[in-house]
Amino acid sequence: MSISEVEAVPLAMDVETSEDELTVSLADGRRISVPLVWFPRLLNASTDERAEYRLIGGGEGIHWPRIDEDISVAGLLRGAPARRRENQMNDRASVVEYRRPDHGETWHWCSRCSFYPTENYFVRTSKPGGGPLCNECTAKSTAGQC
Repeated sequence: MSISEVEAVPLAMDVETSEDELTVSLADGRRISVPLVWFPRLLNASTDERAEYRLIGGGEGIHWPRIDEDISVAGLLRGAPARRRENQMNDRASVVEYRRPDHGETWHWCSRCSFYPTENYFVRTSKPGGGPLCNECTAKSTAGQC
């Protein structure tokens, strides 16, 4: 008999910001605090802009709509500050973006897929371990259309 290891996905429950710190409370009772300097958009945002956020992906990430900032809980746990914007633009062509609707389970990565989410979605840049992958995206990728 073998024992399988289950990967638990950390989920955010609440978010607080101060002038210099972002603190996220997790469903399992942990609290993560990181310096706002890691996230220049948040650092330069007004108190009102920082206060307007929503949890995305069932708590896997946080989105601030007024400043167009998205932060994943997994990234916070890894201690990963935001990448500089110019590097993101240079690297963007080589990065596959996996998207899942906020209230869906299927992951999409081909922008030509008829189900590819364009709003209210959660993003990952690595292949997600949980949830099914889209059959249409897989077919388009195999055919070289993505």
